[in-house]
Formats: sequence, C-alpha cells, structure tokens
Amino acid sequence: MKNYPTKKLGEVCKVKKGKKPELFGVQTKTRFPYLEAKFLRGTKEAKFAEMSDKNSVSVSKDDLIIICDGSKSGDVFSGFEGVLSSTMSRIDFDKKQVEKMYLELFLKTKFDLFNSSKKGAAIPHLDFNIFNNLEIPLPSIAEQKKIVARLEGLLGKIKEAKRLRAEAQEAAKNLLPAELHRIFSQPIRQTQGKQHSNILQNVGMSSKSAFVPPTLSASEGRSKNYGAAQWEEKELGEISDVITGNTPKTSISSYYGNEYLWARPGDLNEAYVGSTEKMLSKEGFEKSGVRKILAGAVMMCCIGSIGKIGIASQEMATNQQINAFVPHTKKLDGKFLFYSLIRSREKFISGASSTTLQIINKSRCEAIKIPLPPLAEQKKIVARLDSLSEKIKSLRQAQAKTASDFISLEQSILSKSFSG
Repeated sequence: MKNYPTKKLGEVCKVKKGKKPELFGVQTKTRFPYLEAKFLRGTKEAKFAEMSDKNSVSVSKDDLIIICDGSKSGDVFSGFEGVLSSTMSRIDFDKKQVEKMYLELFLKTKFDLFNSSKKGAAIPHLDFNIFNNLEIPLPSIAEQKKIVARLEGLLGKIKEAKRLRAEAQEAAKNLLPAELHRIFSQPIRQTQGKQHSNILQNVGMSSKSAFVPPTLSASEGRSKNYGAAQWEEKELGEISDVITGNTPKTSISSYYGNEYLWARPGDLNEAYVGSTEKMLSKEGFEKSGVRKILAGAVMMCCIGSIGKIGIASQEMATNQQINAFVPHTKKLDGKFLFYSLIRSREKFISGASSTTLQIINKSRCEAIKIPLPPLAEQKKIVARLDSLSEKIKSLRQAQAKTASDFISLEQSILSKSFSG
C-alpha cells in the first residue's frame, strides 16, 4: 500500500459494548434478533429482545460488529440488524474518514493480532488498548472505495472457488453410496425355481433379468455364463457367527487397562478399528467373561446408534450395544459383508424395533439376508470398492488442503493490501 496518512483506530472509531436484555423465544414486531456469534454464523436459532429494553444495544445492517469476549475475540461481522449480545461490540466509525467495507476488511487482517493478544484467563477479552492504538492507513474515501472494489473482485473469485469446492465435496461424499447402489441393485432372476424375494425387499433388486457381476461388462458376463444362478440369498446366521458384546464388571478396576481393544459405538467409524477410547487389561480380556471376536469381524451397533459399522483390526471385544459378524471365510468375505451392511444401513434403522431406544437384537441380526455371489466375485467387488474408497480419501485430503489454502490466500491478499 502507498504511503497513505495513518490514524489510530481510536481516533476514527468508538466501540459500544453489548448488554444482556430480557430474551424471548418468539419474534414480534417489537422484538429483534439477539445477535450472538453462533447465530451470526448460522449454528444457533435466534432469540429475541425488545428494542425498548434498557439493556438493548441496537445494530443496523450498516454497522460493524466485533466479538470482544471468548475464543473468537476479534472476529468481525456486518449486514445484521438486531440487538447486540453481551459478548460483542458495535463499532461506530466516522464515515467522513473511513468507508465501512474498507474498515471491515482492514479489521479482518488484524484478527490474529486481536485474538492472540486477548486478556483474561477464564473468559478471554479483546484488548481495547491494542485496538484503539492500532494505526490504520487512511487514503481518501474515493481511494478507499477503489481499494475495496479491487479486493472484492479478488475475494469474489476465491468465494466462487470455495463454492465449486463445496460442490466437489458433496460429489465425493456421494461416490461410494452411488457405487454401492449400482452394485447391490443389479437385476436378478429366479434360481433353481426359487424367487429371492428378500433380496428384492432388502437391496432393491428386480426379478426380470439375469445378473451381470459389476466387475464385468455385459458381454463378458454372458460369455462366461455369469447369471442369477451365481448369486444366492443367505441369512447372516448361515454364513457368519453373530456375537453380542458385553461389559466386564466396572467394579473390578483391574479388568480395565490398555492391552486389548474394547469397542463401543463411538469407536465405529466405517473403517478398521485400530484404537478404542476404553481398553481392557489382559485379566479383563481373559477372565472377565468378555466375548471375544476375531480380526476381520464386522461390527455393527444395534442399540441406539443403529447402523454404525466398523471392522476389527485385531482380536478384540465389544460392549453389548454392538453385534459382531465373524464370517465363515469359505463362504463370505468380511469386507464384502462390511460394504453390504453399509448399503443397507437405512433399512436397518427404519426397521429397528423402538420403545424408548432403537434395537436390532441378535436373532434379527442372524435373520438379515444379503445377496451372496461366489467368494471369488466377492473379492473382486471388494477390490473395486477398496480402490474407490482410497481415491475418495485422497480426494477429501486434497479438498481439505484446498480449504486451508483458500483461507491463507484470503489473508495474504488482505494483508498485502493494507501493509504494502
């Protein structure tokens, strides 16, 4: 920035702290939104206050607001109308000296300074001494507007890039569900005179034509005689051992330690479970009566958070909210079951019995039916889905880095504009 004259913020701005008026849950003609930080960010429903309340500090859409209490002290907002919360301040500025957007953009470049220098241990506060003594470059109002126009052009391009990234994130999130739907919604016909009615119900398959494995083209499927006869319908109790977990006595502290994994619903993350929040000791794993499951077992929460799924990375145990499916490896690939259960998760949730808590008991888990191709075909499908999952993971990591890069780029553009 050119060598423009400068002034201290305290010379061009005055800060008016918010208060805590009486709040209401319903809006009327005389009640306005209570402007809390979470409401401004769209993460909290509005409460309302009477503008006539003696503790109401009004804010118009032309005002600037700054957070002055809490971990986000120094964050700046504009474009809101309502009653200022007690953790925020209204910035009243001299419009003859400084243009609103110019001031807002300048303050955004100082967030790190304001936030890192806040005072107070229990509840940190904005240091108004630093705020008031901060030098702001002040070209003419006309020049300020030119600077703002240039910055808005650059920031607008970043905003559009963010929008496209958000669309890409949504598309990435839908890639695996779409592929699972494609694989498990292939048409199937009668096999040996038996109609697979439960497949139709559970995975949405049609009964009108032969199934072609998704890892092959239609012509390959016909030439190699892949058809409905290759796929069966099996209850999970026929092709896996279903084990309901349990909890060792909490009164015996020696049962708990850091040697063996013990999964609860919060530990299931649609991946291999290699760590758990709580663990068992060797004594707890071997002598408490806990039910052990083998590495490769597929775990599904069947009480409460129905449908949360994970795979045991090693021999371990679970609590009673989780049923584990230990596959009969000559018939069922554990990873194939894992993907099949993810595909059908919504059906489990909607079909769970419910009193005060949703439940799928062991017998109902054993009766779950899945479409079962030959083991070799299961492994091909798993390889395809594993490869897709890795690509999605890499894509999400790249998208996360892009998000961070956008933030850094915005800050860099703003900082350079106000520091030369």
